[in-house]
This record gives sequence, structure tokens and C-alpha cells, in this order.
Amino acid sequence: MSEHYSVSQYTTYAQCAHQWRLQRRERAPQRQAAWFEHGKAFHAAIEQYERHGRTLGPETVVGFFEHEYDMGIEAALDREPEPYMWMAGGRTKPETDIKRRLDVGAQQTRDYITWAQQSPDRIWTTPDGRAAIELEFRLDLDGVAVVGFIDQIVEHPERGLVVRDLKTGTTRSLFQLATYKIAIEELYGVEVNYGDWYMAKTGGLSEPVDLRYVTRDWLAEQYSMLDRGIKNEVFIPNPGSHCFACTVKPSCNYAS
Repeated sequence: MSEHYSVSQYTTYAQCAHQWRLQRRERAPQRQAAWFEHGKAFHAAIEQYERHGRTLGPETVVGFFEHEYDMGIEAALDREPEPYMWMAGGRTKPETDIKRRLDVGAQQTRDYITWAQQSPDRIWTTPDGRAAIELEFRLDLDGVAVVGFIDQIVEHPERGLVVRDLKTGTTRSLFQLATYKIAIEELYGVEVNYGDWYMAKTGGLSEPVDLRYVTRDWLAEQYSMLDRGIKNEVFIPNPGSHCFACTVKPSCNYAS
């Protein structure tokens, strides 16, 4: 088995292999951003809500979000005490962004609960009795190890099992859903034909994504190419608009 990889490693390498090198090999200093802690706290709060069978009240779940967000921001400030060095969208000052996202995330948490109470799907229980929330997996794709966590797997009355990713931002990865599909089919011997995203910005689901075309062989080849590229030290820089949100931009000689 190779060193293990993940969806995020694949997408980073595919977008800019030099960024992967700076992050994973050089361990370059990472820029901070409030949106990182926003996403982590939202995931943590929704995980609590779903693990309790959607029985917790909105303010209890919001309390989870606020606690996780405050703790995350505190830890990030320890890593980079100067907010002006943080990333923030548009012309928003990082200090303003930190405060704003506390309120935005709290409202998004309430919106999720409102949506969930009307949703026809429910969290799937795996054959070994686990609720499919933040479900860890480890795959052996022809000698290449792939690991990760799936936000949710739900049972839909029409589509069967659906792999779902929770998004507080706008970036969506079809490759992520494809990896999740194969992971669940390999580990549990079930069929997964669809995936989707819960979009916190809109308070609802994306259109379903048809994953029936995804095969294990295709996915294995994608991760095999990643493995070969890294082992052969192929780290081509790819400067572009994505440099704005690159956490290792200050250490990069090629940044746009």
C-alpha cells in the first residue's frame, strides 16, 4: 500500500501540484481564514443534530455551532495572532469577517433544522449499526490507499442511498461524490446511484448528481495517476484565480 491520499489531496494536486508540494512536503506556514472555522463549526453542529435523531431544539444546536466556532477562531488566532494576515473575501476586513460569520453560521444552522424537519430522507444506518454521519472510510484501490470522512449518507424514498456533502461555501466537487460512492459500495456491498450537496447559503439541496457512470476502475486510475505524479516528483505550478484562497501563497514564487 502507498502512503494514503484523500479527496482534498487529489483536488489540490489537480489544481496546482506545487501547492500540494508546499502544503504536504514543505509544510509551509498556512494562512488562516474565518471561513475555515465557519465550515468546521457548521459541520460539528449538524453532526450533533443528526446524531440525536433531529430531536434537539434550534438554540441547542446553534449553541454547538457558536461554541465550536469560538474555539476554532481562538485556536486560529494562536497560530496567526494578526487578523490582517488572514484571508477574507472581497473588501471585507478579516476582523469584520470573523464577527460576521458567527451570525451567518448561526442562522445557517437554524435554516438547516427548518429544512431537515421537512425533508423526506433520513440518515442511513450501516449494516454494522453506525449512523452514516461523518463516516470514516479507508479504501485499497489497487494498492493506493484512499481515506476520508463522508458528511452524510441518507436514504431517499425515490433515489435510494445518496451520498451528501454539506457546503458552507460554493465550491463543489463531483470527484468527491464519486469517491464516496465507490467507498460505500466497496465497504458495504450496497448500491449508490446519486449524490448531492446541502448548500448552507441557500438553505437547501442541490440538484441530484447521477453517479451511475462512475466505476471503481475509473476511480482507481485517477488515484493511481495522483500517486505516480507525487512519487515521480511532478509538481507543476498552475497560477490563476485560485491563488487568492491558497493557504501557502506567501511561500510561493509563482503565485498569481
